Amino acid sequence: MPLNANRKRIIVVVILLFWYSLLFIHNEDLPGHEYAKAYLNRKLIHRAHIDDSGAQAGRGTSAVYVMGGSQESMPFRFKTTALVYKEGRAARVMILKEESVTEYDPVLRRNLTKTEWQVKKLVALGVRVEDIEAIETGEGMFGTLREADAVSAYARKNKLDSLLIVSSPYHTERVWQTFSSRMKGGKTELFIYPSEDTIYLKALLAEYVKLQVYKLVMLAA
Repeated sequence: MPLNANRKRIIVVVILLFWYSLLFIHNEDLPGHEYAKAYLNRKLIHRAHIDDSGAQAGRGTSAVYVMGGSQESMPFRFKTTALVYKEGRAARVMILKEESVTEYDPVLRRNLTKTEWQVKKLVALGVRVEDIEAIETGEGMFGTLREADAVSAYARKNKLDSLLIVSSPYHTERVWQTFSSRMKGGKTELFIYPSEDTIYLKALLAEYVKLQVYKLVMLAA
């Protein structure tokens, strides 16, 4: 009987901890929530190589790549990308080629592909359509790794002096580690530019797990 009672108590404690963990993740007002976000941000935000020296790069030998993502996060990345472009830090803007269907366009009278949607948003922010290039990646489950392979190959082929990557702040450490591993030994200088979007604890925890997985994948490669 005592053993069964102990098991019951353990089960109750585990259930309560699980319940509180879910509540903690989703409730911004609980004590310790901001501390947890600050801790994770320190691990996930890459603070090196965010450098104004990138502004001196020649437009003909520099390009900016906006990382693929959800349609909620992309407008923030587009804003930063357009700013980098209009300040003369990059001659070309690269996006991820995606043929999935997005919102309806009343002018074309059909739904846009995500590639078309991205181009439309960037042009509205002042990027010339002829300066936008869609980069196609291969198949695979590691999206950031596939983007890094395709974009680093583009950088080598076009002999870029500098490559500027735009992504959400919490994604920058994984982006930096992935791209720098793929560009190791090359002549292209890599810079990271974080956008201004915010993120919730749930997404930060998911990104932290992804970062650890990517470290293992790159270590094994």
